[in-house]
Amino acid sequence: MPLGDMITIAQFAFCEEHGLEFCTRCFCDYRMMNNVLVEEYVEQYSDEDMRIEALEALGDDRPSLSILRVGEPSKAVNSKGVRIYRCFQHRTRDCNVCFAFVRYLLEHVGMYQDLDDQASAKKRR
Repeated sequence: MPLGDMITIAQFAFCEEHGLEFCTRCFCDYRMMNNVLVEEYVEQYSDEDMRIEALEALGDDRPSLSILRVGEPSKAVNSKGVRIYRCFQHRTRDCNVCFAFVRYLLEHVGMYQDLDDQASAKKRR
């Protein structure tokens, strides 16, 4: 069975057919790759201790995200012919609220608020 095709939504990778980060049917696991985006955010807005804590909390075996829980493909396609996803809640294509996966993962491990406060302070400087 060949590996499934990948889609990218808000810079996060998912199995195109099933909408999962970790798909046992397509033999793909994009969690490690997606965690890099979280790591980059954490490194930008935290100190060393918080960065280590966040990386340990996330881990490569964390529960998989599913794009199909928060959105669906719209009828629109981008310049490469790939379907653009829209969220269920706002019916917005490429919704920056519902598809804020970095925020979701950091909230899941209880770290987003601390990092968001530091990010806001850093941006004001």
